[in-house]
Amino acid sequence: MINQQQFPGYSVNGGLLFAGVNGQPRNAANTYKKAIQPRFGVAYRLRDKLVLRGGWGRYYLNPSNTYIQSSGFNTSTPLVNSNDGGRTPIPNLISNPFPTGLLLPAGASLGANTFVGQGLTVVNPKFILPHNDQFSFGVQYQLGGRSRVDASYVGSRGDNLDATQPINPIGLSLRKQCDAWEGGTASYCQALIPNPFYQVAPFKGTSYFTSPTLARATLTVPFPQFGGITLAKVNAAKSWYNSMQVTYEIRARNDLTLVANWTFSKQVFQNGYNDVQQLVPQRSIYQYDQPQAFKATAVYQLPFGKGRRFVNSSNGLISRLVGGWETNLLFNYHSGLPWRLPTNFIYVKEAKLPNINWSSPVVRVVQPCVAQWNTNGTITMQSFSVAAGCTGYNFLSEPLYAPAAEPAFSGQIRTMSAPTVDASLNKSTRITEHTSLQFRAEVFNLANTFNFYQAQPNSTLTSSSFGTVVPANVSSNNSSAPRYLQLSLKFNF
Repeated sequence: MINQQQFPGYSVNGGLLFAGVNGQPRNAANTYKKAIQPRFGVAYRLRDKLVLRGGWGRYYLNPSNTYIQSSGFNTSTPLVNSNDGGRTPIPNLISNPFPTGLLLPAGASLGANTFVGQGLTVVNPKFILPHNDQFSFGVQYQLGGRSRVDASYVGSRGDNLDATQPINPIGLSLRKQCDAWEGGTASYCQALIPNPFYQVAPFKGTSYFTSPTLARATLTVPFPQFGGITLAKVNAAKSWYNSMQVTYEIRARNDLTLVANWTFSKQVFQNGYNDVQQLVPQRSIYQYDQPQAFKATAVYQLPFGKGRRFVNSSNGLISRLVGGWETNLLFNYHSGLPWRLPTNFIYVKEAKLPNINWSSPVVRVVQPCVAQWNTNGTITMQSFSVAAGCTGYNFLSEPLYAPAAEPAFSGQIRTMSAPTVDASLNKSTRITEHTSLQFRAEVFNLANTFNFYQAQPNSTLTSSSFGTVVPANVSSNNSSAPRYLQLSLKFNF
């Protein structure tokens, strides 16, 4: 695999293994036989109107199909447009973009030479099934007037969750020589050095084959014969959920049923690494964390018709016309989603604007004050930040090769949050003993609120739109539907 005449004694280790080949087991991963899912609950009446409840359960999660890897059995031919890191383009690529030919799948026949010169994903065979422990403890108290109140602590813990891990990064010592934050110089990693894989047959079709030199950062990794290597099915992710849930309920009191629920919660997720060389995990608020959520549902049977307070007529026609009416109202409010923060940046100081105008044609969520930490160690403001009047920076884009400094999501900066209301008016009419007719008129988004809480502010540190949302550009998938009316008629027999 190495040109030994130019690089005597140089060798590399590592290569792909295939299930069922050369003595390897046929299974892609070890079978996990400990997936027992116990659970229990308890309820105790402390007083006539006071009940204590609690429970715990373990649930195992089904793995994804990442086990199904086709490395070696399908392939793509990368387009190599330069042999010196983009400095000089290769001529005549328009007429012949692949002068060295196309790569063909070789199956397992190439052994350790499979996918050399390329990036790949491999699966951890020691992966075990992730599990989630869910538990709760609460009290329920019966009030007067057919009502009750519940207050509970509800939580969960996810462990051994599915994650991925890069296993072919540059070493820590080299990173420190290249990272300006740690006193290094990026040009040291970018410097071109002789390529030991140049013109070596297994690398044909890649830049490793055509380039006599490659960047030091490309060749000074644990497995230099490969590009990026991702180890899938790593049991490294975790989750934490804690909440207080309060429910108030009235059942059929004066023809009214009311259920109101308030949840105050926090959800944290650990996934990936901020510092992959030192395996410092990335932990942040979960991307769907919504600390405040309130829902209220009211069902009211209108007091008209036979046996009701008004128009209590025994006349069959009048009773059928005015009786059987019911109205429903559903109110829903929740906090906005956490902002998906930029990658590889330093949050220098508070940037959230105190009063965000979510009805503006261009919604600005944070101050657009961004600076770039350059590879030569200098720091310069982005041009759009200067144009916006920024004299200092809130966000500092990290230099090349620096480890991530911030979490993935911000619990302080969130997307839009607005209440929504749905309503309906229903009528059930008994025709005969065995037949009835039901009419429903339903209005969704009664107030016609434009809620785009799923639309994330721009988080590209080099974009002039950084920190903004343009409501007119929000897709229907990331916003609420406009108000619409739905009518239905159902005949039961």
